[in-house]
Amino acid sequence: MTVRRGTDPAELEPQPGHISVDPYLPQSLLLPDCAARVRHTGAGSVLGAVDQWLPMACVPLGPDQPLDASGCVALGVGREHDPATLVPDDVSPAVAAVLAEPGYRRGTGRV
Repeated sequence: MTVRRGTDPAELEPQPGHISVDPYLPQSLLLPDCAARVRHTGAGSVLGAVDQWLPMACVPLGPDQPLDASGCVALGVGREHDPATLVPDDVSPAVAAVLAEPGYRRGTGRV
């Protein structure tokens, strides 16, 4: 996980040993090494994930993001999760769900 520019990763500590919180990095450097994407579903996030054929767990936060998330669902590239009810223990199963169904990755290839 990376944080936005100007945010100290230590602000999000402590994390379990399998979680790494790093300073800001451009997504173009990270996405080639990812299997899936959990993100707020902004346009840049969606396009970056689709470019790398990454299935998504969509957690829309901003004004345009619910529309983007519903588009991801309609196109078969990800699943939408309600940020008002999503808790940390839900994230792993959300990612597992999009990884378990190969149709999501195929969907990104179609897009």
